[in-house]
Formats: sequence, C-alpha cells, structure tokens
Amino acid sequence: MNNVIKYFAVEMLGCGCGNEVFENIEVSDDLFGLDLLRGRRILIGRRLLIYVVLPPDLDAVLKNLESLMRRGKDERDRNGYNRFRLVVAVEDHDRLAQKAASLVEPMTRNDEKIHFHALPADNETVRTILR
Repeated sequence: MNNVIKYFAVEMLGCGCGNEVFENIEVSDDLFGLDLLRGRRILIGRRLLIYVVLPPDLDAVLKNLESLMRRGKDERDRNGYNRFRLVVAVEDHDRLAQKAASLVEPMTRNDEKIHFHALPADNETVRTILR
C-alpha cells in the first residue's frame, strides 16, 4: 500500500517530498465522523496530512467541504505538519472543482500549504486507497 500512496501523493497530487518522507506512512479509516462521507486519513512522514473523501454525491461533499478543510487545517497546525491536502473523489470531479472553488478559496488564499483536489471516483489509485 505504501507504494500506491507514494504514487498518489507524488504523481497525482504533485507532492515534492523526498523519498525519506515516504518511509513513515500512517493510514486511518473513516475518521471524519460525518455519516454521509467515508474516507481515509493519510499522514506521510509526519509532514503531509491528506484526507481522501468519497461522498455519496456532490451535495454531500459541498455541504461538508468547509468543515473538512477547517478540520484538516486545524489538525495540521495543532500537530506542526507542513501541508494539508483534501482530496474528494466524485463521479463529476470537474463540476465539483468548479463549485468548490469559491468555498475553498478563502482558506487557500493566504495559506499556500493547503490544497484541494477533486479527482474521479473511478480512478484505480483512489479506489485502492479507499478499499
């Protein structure tokens, strides 16, 4: 699984972390506490925090998007991690990216270490991570 997560972080999310960071990867299941969302919490090298979320539909994630971003930012800041990335996998990821832009922009405007990614739910790497 660590090779899949490394590929995901570097190739799909654009992480520029060195190889040594990937020697320590922690994965937790369904920590979000939101009934409509399932996902994984990934911590890479005690530096990069990633939430990967699979909502049942677009509305469920839009309803919870700000709280997920805030939760990830707060966890990053509280623990001294370097970056936080929220990854949401949905069928219509282009539509999500458009709709989410105005919701995430206020949080990412002054913090270049927070990122939002909308990816296709049928992507094999994403599916492997969420299994």
